[in-house]
Amino acid sequence: LLELAGQQRISRLTVAYALSLARASEELPDRTYFLFIRANPYLDAQGNPLSPSAILDLDLETSFSTLDPFALYRNRYDNKKFTERDRTGQLDAEYTFDFRGRQSSAKTGFKVLQKKKEASERRWEYRQTALGLTTDENDYPFVDVKYDDPEALDLFPLNRYKEQQQFLNYDAEETVYAAYAMATLHWTPRLTSLFGIRTETTQHAYSHLTQFKESDEAYHNLLPSLHLTYRFAHRTNLRLALTSGLARPEYTRLLPLTALLDDEIYQGNPDLLPARSFGVDLMLESFSGPLGLLSAGLFAKRILDPVVARSYRQESLGQIFRVTEPINGQVGHIWGIELSLVQQLATLDLPLLRHVSLYANYTYSAAEMDYGTERTDDGPLPGSARHVANGGFFFDDHLAGRSFTLSCNYRSPMLKQIERDPRDDIWFDRQIHLDLSGRQRLTSRLDLFLKLNNLTDQGEREILGDPYDASIGTRWRERESYGPTGLLGLRYTL
Repeated sequence: LLELAGQQRISRLTVAYALSLARASEELPDRTYFLFIRANPYLDAQGNPLSPSAILDLDLETSFSTLDPFALYRNRYDNKKFTERDRTGQLDAEYTFDFRGRQSSAKTGFKVLQKKKEASERRWEYRQTALGLTTDENDYPFVDVKYDDPEALDLFPLNRYKEQQQFLNYDAEETVYAAYAMATLHWTPRLTSLFGIRTETTQHAYSHLTQFKESDEAYHNLLPSLHLTYRFAHRTNLRLALTSGLARPEYTRLLPLTALLDDEIYQGNPDLLPARSFGVDLMLESFSGPLGLLSAGLFAKRILDPVVARSYRQESLGQIFRVTEPINGQVGHIWGIELSLVQQLATLDLPLLRHVSLYANYTYSAAEMDYGTERTDDGPLPGSARHVANGGFFFDDHLAGRSFTLSCNYRSPMLKQIERDPRDDIWFDRQIHLDLSGRQRLTSRLDLFLKLNNLTDQGEREILGDPYDASIGTRWRERESYGPTGLLGLRYTL
């Protein structure tokens, strides 16, 4: 990262400028995978099929006495390399002036961002059924073994591997030209307005290096906003915000390609439009001190052309393939409430709590989207959870150089991907995370720090079917387990 930045003030005019150049790369060579599989009929001890609710209760340690051992089905190794370069130039100017006897300001600026990303991915694969290698549950061979280690080469010679088509082989360039103007006006001691407008022009070009396909697109967006703040008292504010925003599709979704992976087909969509949003927020805030806050708000947002992933089955040459591709939905709506509390417990006048603070926030949102021609029903908006809550305690003794944070995060089920049939929609199940972090100053320059994450041993589970619709029912699709993690270290400040 190289950066040059500065600021110059001339009377009431302040000019700031910045130039930056960033480069990042990641290389993942010789990543080797040995895949063992078996059929699982999900039968109980009496040989009867498990109910959908019982299947959802299964975990990674569940075993079935009637199952066959795992059989080695496929070996593969990958070589991946990603490089990304960013060039940014920005110029801002702010002018302060008197308006109705109070100081206000006007600001304008221009920014150019150029991004270039290169991706290379190669895979070699060997499928075999003749060796008959099997393993029992939780006792897998080839741990920490690469494809070219002697232990692997004795069974899987290199000449049996075949190169497979991979879709992450591309060059991508994106250039964004943005300009804005805004004005902050203090109309009275109680009323302040901030009006702004931003214009953006986006150009992107993609080249797929194995399918020799290219795409080149450009679009322009105008994004106005208005913020009003009314102060009822010294520590109580009412805020109204009218906003507009833009979310560009991810690089990999814009690739002009069709990739076949096993029995699945992935299709890019270079014609994807950016999602645009228009929202209104109303927030009441009350401050009880330097670190005390109680707020409640309402919000609503309209989203045009939201990008979602759709999936369907397609028959070709006598074989059934699962096709996945990104598309633009028609329109989505989100509305809900937000509640926040931050409070120092020293106000309780208890010696044990004088360094302790409490924080909590909760968001309820209801969302729906018109899927257009993909579905006849209106459904939930992918990536939007109905309930999100965060809370915790913060201990900070500045004189002793000691601080700790205990935090809990909850998210209700959230739609991941839509299917042709709502019963096959893919959802993320609910999650609860508990984390602990702390710091102790040892000397003026040396700190001891601790981080403990996922103390609840929360995994990630995907389910099929809407968990809020009892008439559909849900089935277990995939489950991953990570376990708690910890980090203990020393930090020295130069």
